[in-house]
Amino acid sequence: MVPPVLMPESNHPKSALFKLLEQLVEDAVAWSETEIANTRTDAKSFLRNYAIALGFIFAGLSVLIATVLTLAETIIDALASYVHGHAVAGLIVSCGLFALTIGLLAAAQYFLKRKPRSRGLIFRRLTGAGNS
Repeated sequence: MVPPVLMPESNHPKSALFKLLEQLVEDAVAWSETEIANTRTDAKSFLRNYAIALGFIFAGLSVLIATVLTLAETIIDALASYVHGHAVAGLIVSCGLFALTIGLLAAAQYFLKRKPRSRGLIFRRLTGAGNS
């Protein structure tokens, strides 16, 4: 809440203007200091949230790796009785996982290299696409 501006009690117009300008400068400095403090608080909050999110992503990837290994071993055990042993079943499952990995990498490469046309004027100017 902004405090009300009190008019100086001086009768001289230049003195009153000077006092008002002085108050304006003090208010502007206080406002900018408050904004800087709020920005720092927001930045710390965002960084903390990103750090926590990265921790959860790392934990999730660790669990995913353990899950894929367990699933692969289970599929190998189930497939071993239909083919000639665990070695052949392991080879089949490994080739399947390798093919899946290649497909996922190809999809990632497609999306990384794809250059959709920018719709916004500012982004087109920043990327240099606005010249065409």
